[in-house]
Amino acid sequence: MTETKRKRGRPRKERITGTVKWDYAEEVSVPEFLRRLDKLLESPINQMVDCDGDLFMSEYQKLIQAHYKLSTVVREMEQNKSA
Repeated sequence: MTETKRKRGRPRKERITGTVKWDYAEEVSVPEFLRRLDKLLESPINQMVDCDGDLFMSEYQKLIQAHYKLSTVVREMEQNKSA
């Protein structure tokens, strides 16, 4: 059955598979990566909400770490897509 002939007209969901780098020597599944990223972002985001945008330096470092982890995965996806 093609995409246009599906009953509800919704596109098929992509399955999240494969592994991505979490640390230099550690690869995790994509769902595990998202769980860890959520846990990493939880504390700094909650502090920003509670303190009207202010952050402790340790919370700021967690945000930077989360950004680098996410940007690494995005770069890998883009490289794999173009290859």
